[in-house]
Amino acid sequence: MKRKGLILFLLLFCISCIYAQQVDSMVVQQVQQEEKALDTNMNKHKKIKVHSPKKAGWMSAALPGLGQGYNRKYWKIPVIYAGFTGSGIGIYYFYNRYKIYRDEYRNRLNEQTDLLNPELANYGNDNINAIKQSYQRNMEIFIIVSVVWYFLNILDAVVDAHLMSFDISDDLSVYVAPSIGFDRQLTSITKSPLTTHITLTFKF
Repeated sequence: MKRKGLILFLLLFCISCIYAQQVDSMVVQQVQQEEKALDTNMNKHKKIKVHSPKKAGWMSAALPGLGQGYNRKYWKIPVIYAGFTGSGIGIYYFYNRYKIYRDEYRNRLNEQTDLLNPELANYGNDNINAIKQSYQRNMEIFIIVSVVWYFLNILDAVVDAHLMSFDISDDLSVYVAPSIGFDRQLTSITKSPLTTHITLTFKF
């Protein structure tokens, strides 16, 4: 009777050892698969090229519109150059008008009658000076507009580069994925050799 009990005990012990070894191999295999998947994801993230706002800003500073091209906002490039063209035309026009009245006013003060503009003979010196200052003021306004437009071009490139890292679409949803996993750390043989856990994954 004792011999049968001993044999039964040894048989149960062997079965438990075999079961524990199988569980060990299952857990080790799962851990290896998870580590392999983690390494693969890390390698993918390393290969992803980061979109740099700093680079976009420097490119637009070196050549307006270049940062917009880097951000793949090609439609903004004609808008930027249309703004520079408009301000350039304004500067050119008001500078030429300012130069005419400036020279006329200077020649009158220096009494250089041979250099006077006959088309302005009906204007007094005060009127010539006032018109000159008006054109000068308008020219300076267009110069300021050009400078502001230049910095807006840089700011636009930097902001667009930042926004490319965010999902700003209206279709935002939540995905809930339940999963069942096994604990990596085994307990002793006398206790449960394998425990499970349930997790919920939220993806936005």
